[in-house]
Amino acid sequence: MKQIIRENKAFILPMVVLLLCTLPFLFLYDKGAFSLWLNARHNTTADVCFRYITWLGDGWTITIFCVVLLFISFRKAFMVSIVSIFSALCISVIKNLVQEPRPSMYFRDMPMHYIEGLQLYHGMSFPSGHTAGACTFFFILAILSKKKSWKFLWLLPPLLVAVSRVYLLQHFLIDVWAGLLFGMIFTILLAPALMRFAEKRIPEGRSLRSIFRKEALNK
Repeated sequence: MKQIIRENKAFILPMVVLLLCTLPFLFLYDKGAFSLWLNARHNTTADVCFRYITWLGDGWTITIFCVVLLFISFRKAFMVSIVSIFSALCISVIKNLVQEPRPSMYFRDMPMHYIEGLQLYHGMSFPSGHTAGACTFFFILAILSKKKSWKFLWLLPPLLVAVSRVYLLQHFLIDVWAGLLFGMIFTILLAPALMRFAEKRIPEGRSLRSIFRKEALNK
């Protein structure tokens, strides 16, 4: 675990700083304050961009990415899949235990800007599953990346997903804050064991592409 933290400071350190800087706002302001501030600054470009950015944390999108990874590396696909599944299950349990209402219920008597055609959910707001999913997915990619610059760049997608969830009035700031925190913790806890298992059981360089190539050569 220490090695994971040490080698991925480019991802972890900025995330921790951001979470710590945001923490006071969670205690000093009403949980809907940031949602109101962001909603008041809506525009057509943001409506379109955030509507699609939020899909980066969707379970189906992550599943498609995992299938694509099978053609690149079985090791990477295995690690990403297990961490993502574990995160999704844990977040689902917490959601069902907490049972917090979503912004659509919290602001139901207020004239908010809603994006036309977007399905709004009403319950199980805490924590944000999309945000946690994006954080675990892109954090594990950062861990698997050898270049330090990529480790830092993988930080951007989960942050954009977090903002999108608040902008779309699907979650509150505290929901996405917790999603980022849980996503990072789940990944740090699971990654070392998964890496050891993958190194022992899954041959390096093994992928669907390598199998298809080998079969083509044998014909």
